[in-house]
Amino acid sequence: MKPVVTTDSSPDGDGNDPGFKNRVMRGSVLLLLRQGVGNVIRMFGVFALLGLLGSEQYGAYIIPVSIAVPAGMLLQVGIPTYLTRRDDDPPKAAFDLVATHNAAVGVVLVAVAALLFWAGRSGDNQVMVAGSGVAVALAIDLQGIAARVKMDRELRFGERGVIEVTADMAFYTVAIPLAVLGLGAGAPVLGQIAMSSTLAGGLLWRSGYRPGLNLNRTRWIGEIRRGYSYAIYDASIHMFDSSLTLVAGLLLGTAGAGVVGAAQRVANRTAVLRVAVDQVALASLSKVQRDPARLRRAHSQGVVLHLMSTGLIIAGVAFAAPLLLPFVIDTTDGEWGPALPVLGLLCLFQLISVSYDLHGNVLRVTEQPNRATLQRVLQLVITVLVAYPLAVAFDEIGLGLAAVLATMSFLTLEVPVRRLFIPTYGRYLPWLIALVPACFTAFVSDWIWLPALFVPAMVVISLPSYRQDLLDQAREAQRAIRSR
Repeated sequence: MKPVVTTDSSPDGDGNDPGFKNRVMRGSVLLLLRQGVGNVIRMFGVFALLGLLGSEQYGAYIIPVSIAVPAGMLLQVGIPTYLTRRDDDPPKAAFDLVATHNAAVGVVLVAVAALLFWAGRSGDNQVMVAGSGVAVALAIDLQGIAARVKMDRELRFGERGVIEVTADMAFYTVAIPLAVLGLGAGAPVLGQIAMSSTLAGGLLWRSGYRPGLNLNRTRWIGEIRRGYSYAIYDASIHMFDSSLTLVAGLLLGTAGAGVVGAAQRVANRTAVLRVAVDQVALASLSKVQRDPARLRRAHSQGVVLHLMSTGLIIAGVAFAAPLLLPFVIDTTDGEWGPALPVLGLLCLFQLISVSYDLHGNVLRVTEQPNRATLQRVLQLVITVLVAYPLAVAFDEIGLGLAAVLATMSFLTLEVPVRRLFIPTYGRYLPWLIALVPACFTAFVSDWIWLPALFVPAMVVISLPSYRQDLLDQAREAQRAIRSR
C-alpha cells in the first residue's frame, strides 16, 4: 500500500466512519457491560489475595507468571495474531494449524512443569514449585487460542467477555479458599489452572470450532515466517511488565517482586478494557487497512473511545486506590507501603500507553509490525537501563518511575504512522491531560488538596467542543446498547 498523507485535522471530521464506530462501539460497550461486574470481582479478588498471602508468598507466585506470559506469546510464534489480522476469510485448516501447533507446545510445557516441580521440591524452592503449576496452566490456556481467534474474527467480543469473566471467577473461587487454608503461593497457582481450564473449555464450547489435526509442514513454516514478527511484538508488550517484576525480585527479593507485581496486577486489571478495545481495534482496523482516509478516521475515533472508556477506569482506580486500599491491606507498614505510589505511576504509564495503542495496531495491520516491535523493544531496554539505578535510589517506587520514563519509546511510532496519515492529537490530547492528575493521588499528603486534581478535567469539559464530544460518545454507547 502506498503511503498517503492527509492533513485534515478537524476534530469534527474524524469520528464519521460508521463501520468502524459500529464495530468498536458495539464490541467495547458489550465488553464494558458484561465485564463490569467481573472486573469488580477481579479487583476485590486481587485485594483479598494480597491480604491473605503477604508480599513474600505473592512474589513467589508472580515471578513465574511474569516469565510464563511473554513465553506463551513467543511459543505461539505469532500464528494466531497473523490469522486474526488477515483481511480474507481463512479456511478451517488455518485454525487447525494453530490448534495442532499449540497442542504440541502444550505437551512440552507439561514436561517442563514436571521437571520444575521435581527440582523445586528437591531444593525447597517455592518459586520453581509455583512455576510448575503456572506451566501447566499455560499449556491448558493455549488449547483455546484457535477458538478465541475464530470468535475475534467474527467480532463476538461480548460473548467472549462473558467467558473471560467466568474464568476469572473460577480463579478466585479456587484461590481465595485455598489461601485462607494457608496454602500460600499454591493457592493462586491452582486458581490459575482452574481459570485456564474454564477459559479454554468455554471458548471451545461457544465458538463452535472443533479442533482438527493439520500436519502440513510447508504451510506451518509459511505461517511462522509471516507471524514470528507479531509474536515478538506480542511478547514484548508483556516483557515490560515482566522486566519490572524480575528486576524487583533480583534487587529487592521475593517480597519486593510481590509489591511491584501486586501494583502491576491492579494497574493491569484497571486496563482490562484497554486490552478489549485493543483487540476490537486490531480486528476492525484490518477491515479498512487499504483505505488510508478511513484508517485515519478509524484511528482517531478509536483513541477517543479508548480514553473515554479505558482511560476513565484507569484514572478512577488511581484516584480511589489510595483512599480505599488501606482498608484492605496495611499500607502504613514497610511490607505494602510502597504499593500505592507504584500503582499510581503504573496507572500513569497505562494512560499514556492508551493514547498510543492504536499507533501500534495501525502499523501491525499495514504490514509494518517490525516498526511497532521496535517501540516495544526500546521500551523494554529503557526500563531495564533505568530500573537498576532508580530501584537503588527509591526502592519499589523507582521501578514505577522507570515505567513512566519508558513511555518515551512511543515517540518512535510517530514517523511511520505519519507516512500513512497525520494523527489528530487535538481531538484526544486534552482528555489525556484531564485524566493524568488522578495518578498522583497517592503523592498528595493532605486530602484537602484532592479536589485540585479535578481542575484539568473541569477545564476540558467546560470547552463546548469537548463537552459535545463526550455527549456524542455517550449517545453512541446508548445506540450500541439499544441495537443489541
